[in-house]
Amino acid sequence: MYQTADSIFKGRDARFDDKGVERFAANDSVSDDATPEALSTSSSEVSLLVDGFKQKITCEYYDAIKDFIKVMKALSDPNRVKMVKLLQRRVLCVCEIQEALGLAQSTASKHLKILEEAGLIAYFKEGSWVNYQLADGARNPYVANLLGNLRHWLEDDADVVALVARLPEIHRETICGI
Repeated sequence: MYQTADSIFKGRDARFDDKGVERFAANDSVSDDATPEALSTSSSEVSLLVDGFKQKITCEYYDAIKDFIKVMKALSDPNRVKMVKLLQRRVLCVCEIQEALGLAQSTASKHLKILEEAGLIAYFKEGSWVNYQLADGARNPYVANLLGNLRHWLEDDADVVALVARLPEIHRETICGI
């Protein structure tokens, strides 16, 4: 057993079995034959005992990995990629995205929240509307790079072509009856 970097940075003493499943809560006791968890911690560097080897990672490096993984996970769902492709064309509200993709409002909102937390999109309020747009990528270099590339990727994909063709017909005033 060993302590993961994620649990160190959260200040927890979590322990995981050989399949990575957390088995003990914050202050639970561990048997005497358990492998020592973190060998040292400081604000800038963490040492972990992994497979019998002392591994050091810096907080900055760890944060960069977390940022990269968060962006990649956000783009791992086809509906979220389609949302990004739609937002490349214009600012949209939830009801317009919901209509374009044929999703339930709660599902569309959940996907938008994941994209927003990853830094891929941003929202702003305009009266009673919550509008979504692509982020500028200033917070995260991975976002800037991927959004730049996504402008060119998947343009010939049948689903994306069909969505873009439908987009001029989708208006919040028609959908919401205002």
